[in-house]
Amino acid sequence: MKGPEHPAQTLSLTNVHSEKPPHVSLKLVRAILAAKV
Repeated sequence: MKGPEHPAQTLSLTNVHSEKPPHVSLKLVRAILAAKV
């Protein structure tokens, strides 16, 4: 799996993992990856 291309995305994902349940974070990550395709 490729990591985020932009540091801002990494920070956003880190914040999401810290504030919300893991399953919510995975959904958001998948949505971001799907949007990139």
